[in-house]
Amino acid sequence: MTYYTPAQLSDMLHVHITTVYRNRQLPWQKVGRVLRISQVSLDKYLGSAKRPLLPPTPTRCIIAAGGQLDMGKKRGGYYNYGYGGVYSRRGKKLTRWYIDYREGAVRRRVMVKGAVTVEDALRELQKRMRSLNGAAKYSTFKEYAQKYLDTYSKKNRSHGDNEQRMGVAKDYFGDMDLREIEPSKVAAFHSSRVEGGNTKSTANRYLSLVKRLFHCAMLDGYLERNPAEFVKAFSEKEYLKERILTTKEEPAFLAALPQPHRDMAQLSLNTGMREGEIMDLPWSRVDFKRRDILVEYTKSGKYRHVPMNQTAYVLLSSLFKNGERFVFVNKRTGKPYVNILKVYEKYRDEAGFGDVRFHDLRHTFATRLAGAGVPLHVIQRILGHSDIKTTQRYLHVAEESALDAVEMLSSQEPTGAVIENETRTIN
Repeated sequence: MTYYTPAQLSDMLHVHITTVYRNRQLPWQKVGRVLRISQVSLDKYLGSAKRPLLPPTPTRCIIAAGGQLDMGKKRGGYYNYGYGGVYSRRGKKLTRWYIDYREGAVRRRVMVKGAVTVEDALRELQKRMRSLNGAAKYSTFKEYAQKYLDTYSKKNRSHGDNEQRMGVAKDYFGDMDLREIEPSKVAAFHSSRVEGGNTKSTANRYLSLVKRLFHCAMLDGYLERNPAEFVKAFSEKEYLKERILTTKEEPAFLAALPQPHRDMAQLSLNTGMREGEIMDLPWSRVDFKRRDILVEYTKSGKYRHVPMNQTAYVLLSSLFKNGERFVFVNKRTGKPYVNILKVYEKYRDEAGFGDVRFHDLRHTFATRLAGAGVPLHVIQRILGHSDIKTTQRYLHVAEESALDAVEMLSSQEPTGAVIENETRTIN
């Protein structure tokens, strides 16, 4: 956060230092023997309707010495403050207020959205003049959020999700100055998503998005620190519990799904591919000779090769059609599927498998490999995990499944003779 001494404030605002000292209403903070004022405190003081705003005088004074708003030199409907001006234009239904100032050699005339009085327009002029005098650039959250979407987000595959989530963030933060947003405000927004019905996992996605926005605002010169940097995300441990589909459940589960959801589910159970990877799979990446699938659009952004077992090979062979670009095509649109979860969840619930997410099919595949003794580094390569620790959890699940199977024997009634305990010596 930026702090100013009286001398620095005097230089920045083009006023005599005596003018600064005479205004005893300024929210100074005493650090040792030095008076300082923060940028946020200064903005709040100058931006409050109960405070004197910009007291334009022939000396180009920005801070009021007398405590009353000086309207400056008025000529017609134009208020001249020396460093800029304010004027209005009357329309049929409402009056619009404009500010007039220079940014270097360029003259700016900008309509102030939401301004009802000259004070509202003057406040906007004041903020922009402080930005031009060495302070950080000025922008509201709503304005910079749109800039972030247009500049940084369009390159991401998740741009559609970002637009939807950013719309919610815009409604929450609105026209707040980026510099006025404190960590407590970000934390409150994070919590409001859970209170509004989102899961903790989804609320964390909102937090990640605004955290990235503030980081980009720092790089662009609008902020000096990221207010979301130390806001902690919610724990998602309760969402890490996978539902592993057993081999006995698999036939009934697949039979309950309609086509092509059944084929997609079976392919995931035998390759460990994610839902999005399956929907975007083109035939050009399926190599029947090598029994290999090249997955391009992965979560990590890196290509990976997935081997086809006999079930996956027979399934894809039966689906192959000359002239088709993608393995799974929506008959209504003629394009790859965008979302299959709505239909999948409907038939899954009706069959009594409501706790089996589509992503659990990938977990099931990995757990079966671990249970079969496949080395962890091989499972890691097939699934595309960047960290071996992510793969190790499947080994624990496989061990738990084996323990459950053994424990089933102890619950059965003994059918043979009971063998007495005896001590044996092993040579």
